[in-house]
Amino acid sequence: MYAVDLAFSPEFRAGEPHLLFQGAYPDPPGFDYDVTPDGKRFLMLENPEFFVPSSTLVAVTNFFDELKRRVPTGFRGQ
Repeated sequence: MYAVDLAFSPEFRAGEPHLLFQGAYPDPPGFDYDVTPDGKRFLMLENPEFFVPSSTLVAVTNFFDELKRRVPTGFRGQ
């Protein structure tokens, strides 16, 4: 995670990025981090195993047949 110092007066100026901290924080879309309401802390998922290459591949065949079997015809999710 990096930070950049900003100045807005007398004109806008952005400083050089500097490292705040680093770690095994995966970046799945929409779930990368959040900031506490007081703006003093980050909430992040930490998962070192996320970056370990997987040696397992799961292939799902006949997906739609399986879906039809599991979700009865006429099902209307509420």
